[in-house]
Amino acid sequence: MTNLTKSCIAFLPLRMPTCHEKVVEAIGSFLTHRFPRIRAVAAEQLYLKLSEDDVDPDLEDILLETSWTDDGSAEQAARVTASLRAPAP
Repeated sequence: MTNLTKSCIAFLPLRMPTCHEKVVEAIGSFLTHRFPRIRAVAAEQLYLKLSEDDVDPDLEDILLETSWTDDGSAEQAARVTASLRAPAP
């Protein structure tokens, strides 16, 4: 699963509308997965990829401060995907 997560996140910088939306949907699926370990790995890999560039401080806070192994992380996952859908500056 880690390789799939990394592969998906690698396409995030592509701002082609169709591709970008599918990647964001996949990331959302990983962040809301029923297995806590998958949620945690997805958040970690996403943070590592985003930290290669300038990370939105709010998005960084969500990724770092959310306990992705807890069942109540769906709201935070929605905030992450909404942030990723926002147009690039």
